[in-house]
Amino acid sequence: MGAPVRLGTGTIPKDAIVELVTARGIADLLEVVKVRHVSGDVSLIGLKTYASGREKFQGESLDWAWADEECPIDIYTELLTRTKRGQRAGMDDIHALAWRERSR
Repeated sequence: MGAPVRLGTGTIPKDAIVELVTARGIADLLEVVKVRHVSGDVSLIGLKTYASGREKFQGESLDWAWADEECPIDIYTELLTRTKRGQRAGMDDIHALAWRERSR
C-alpha cells in the first residue's frame, strides 16, 4: 500500500485502490482494502490482528489467507478452516512453524 501519506507507492498501485476502510481503535490500521484487478472485478482484502483473537477470524469464507509472521496455532487452524477447498493458507516467517516443532 505504502505509507498513509504515500498511498499507492507499495505493491498495490494507487489507481487500483477503490476503497480503504480503517480499523476502529488502532491508528493507521486498515481493516478492509477494496482493489480493482485486471478483470475489472473488485477484490476485498481483510486485515486482522492476532491480538483480536481466534473468534474474530470465525465466520469468514476466504479464498486465500496469509499470516504475516508466526501466529498462534489456534488462529492458523481457523485460517485453514476458513479457506475454501483448494485454496491456500500460509505463513511468512522462517520460524513460523515453531509451534509445530514444539508439539512433537
